[in-house]
Order: sequence, then C-alpha cells, then structure tokens
Amino acid sequence: MARGLLLLKPDQVGGIPALKVFRDASDSVAVCLFDASTAQLSTEGISKHDLAERTRQAYIFGRDTDDATHGVFVRCLRIGSAMTGAIGFEGSPRSDRISPAFPVLAAQALERAHAFRRASHEAAAAQAEAFRGAILDALAHEFKTPLATVLAVIGGIRESGQLEPEQEEMAGMIESEVSRLSRLTTRLLHTARLDRDELKPRLKPLEIDPFIERVVDRYTAQTHEHHVSVTSCHPTVEVLADRQLLDLALTQLLDNAFKYSLPASAITVSVQAEEGFITTSVGNEGNAIAPDEHDRIFERFYRGARVRNLVSGTGLGLYVARKIAAAHGGSLSLINNGACKGVVFCLKLPILNHGCENLATSQ
Repeated sequence: MARGLLLLKPDQVGGIPALKVFRDASDSVAVCLFDASTAQLSTEGISKHDLAERTRQAYIFGRDTDDATHGVFVRCLRIGSAMTGAIGFEGSPRSDRISPAFPVLAAQALERAHAFRRASHEAAAAQAEAFRGAILDALAHEFKTPLATVLAVIGGIRESGQLEPEQEEMAGMIESEVSRLSRLTTRLLHTARLDRDELKPRLKPLEIDPFIERVVDRYTAQTHEHHVSVTSCHPTVEVLADRQLLDLALTQLLDNAFKYSLPASAITVSVQAEEGFITTSVGNEGNAIAPDEHDRIFERFYRGARVRNLVSGTGLGLYVARKIAAAHGGSLSLINNGACKGVVFCLKLPILNHGCENLATSQ
C-alpha cells in the first residue's frame, strides 16, 4: 500500500486514486475519506450503509467505530496530537483486515496532499503578483510620454501670453490635473518596482532640514488651503537618502494631510532627532483613523472606510511611502491616540553614522 501511494502524483494522493489503493489493499467494497481541513468527503466504490456519514461522524466525535454486522469500519486520522480527518471502509470481511497502518498511511497521504496544495497556491500567487507588477509597470511607462508632451505643450501655450483670462484659468487647470496624473503614474511605476524589489535607492548624504523645507515650500506653493508650519528641535543632521524617493514619500504624507483635513486647518511638520534616528512627523486635524485600520491603511490599494466614498484616492500613497522608508532602513508609522489631535504620520530614518553603515551607497 505504501508503495502504491508513493507512486501516485501529488495531485492524486488526496483523492480517488489514493482511495483505490486503500480499497484494493483492504478488499473493501467502498472506501471514504473525510478531509477536516476542507470538510470534503471523497468516496470510491458504492456504499449501502451510509459510509460517508459514518466517516464524518467518526471525525466529529473523535473515535473509531466498528460495525461488524454491516462490515463498516472507520478510523480517525491523526498527525501528532492533531486530528486531520477520518477514513472509512465498507464490505471488509472482518475488522482484522483493517490494518493499524491504514490510518497512519491515510493521514500521511492527506498531509502530502495539503503540502502540495499550499505549494501550488503560493506559486500561483507569486505568478499573479509578478503579472500584476508587469502590467502596472507597462501602464505607467505608456502614460509617461504623452503626459510629458501635454505638460510641455500647455506650458508653451501659457507662456505665449496670447490667452484671455478665462483661457489662462482653464489652461492652468489642465496643467494642474495633468501634473496630478503624472504624479499618480510615478507612484504606479514605483509600486511595480518596489513589489519586485527592483527599485534600489541611490543613497547619498543629505541634510534633512533644508531638504524638508524645500519639499514643503514646493508643495504649499501649489495650494493655499492650509497653513503649514515647520519646526525643528535639533541641530542639522544628515541621513543617507535617495532624494527622489524621499521627496516622493514626504510629498505623499503632505498630500494625505491636505486631502483628509478641513480647509484652512493647520498642517504641522516637525523634525526631531533621538537615539540615532531622525523622525519627520506630518500631522493634520482630520478625523481619527479607526484602530482596526491602523495597519491596513498601509496596504496596497486600501482606503479607510470613513473616507473612501468622500475623498478621491487610489490607496497607493501610504503603501509606497512605507516601502520607501523601509528601503532606507527606516519606518513609517501612524500616531492616533488621545494624546494627539488628529492624525500624525512619523517617517523615521537612521542618522548618518548611526546605523546606516550597512546600507550600500549607489553612485
């Protein structure tokens, strides 16, 4: 029997082909297998005495059963102390034809089938992930060139000085929306590369204070809906960072703060150094995020239940920002409790010469 089971293909060992091996070895009319992990019953042969239900009940009550009158014998399957199912035999001439090795072999066969399914699912998930990343990458590249062309053309039209005030306003709207679509495309491109671990940060020494001020100034120049204050509680320090990626992460945090807070409310950006790390906190006075969503908001494409129907978005920004923080040897976390007003996101990066030595600098 063991030889027969080993000769089966991995996708057959938990199904009817395996039951045929048990049926032949036990001289049974019918054999039934109950898989506890899937709650599925498989039967080989024709039962006259409700073998399937007897097999299920043996697992539920956790005990073997012998019905010599009808020739029905059921054995529970165990791996260690865990019960994984049950196997039933009908039509055997007597109980001693049901070897104690049968349930052991059946349990091992079932475990082998489970291992094969897990491996198949993981391989399929990996292939789907690679396919999804390739699609995102291709789409982002396809959008990049026409968007750059539109921006160049609309910029040239505005600089010509031949537009009426209303036309100038409409051209400005076009430029603003195309820029927003370009930023979204950049996020999609980075998302695809981050997921495939192709995006390697080009790390170089960077003074964090003036860099943050430039990012904030550039962002706030595009909108006047909020008052943004920047505070720093330490001497200027350096970090190893990729300017483009860190700019994208900080811009996303600012975008998040602006998007999910009331107009004219305060946005705060603070920089602090402690224990070898520099922490940049971006806070707003928006609604608190539910505790069960604290981790989920960093998932790809996830958006909070309270805002998904009120504010437009893709659910990519925080996911990309956290990936960028991790690529720099840092972290991105949410502070949202009674001691804080609104929502605060904290971007933490190692200070140069305090834990960054293990990150290779790319030229």
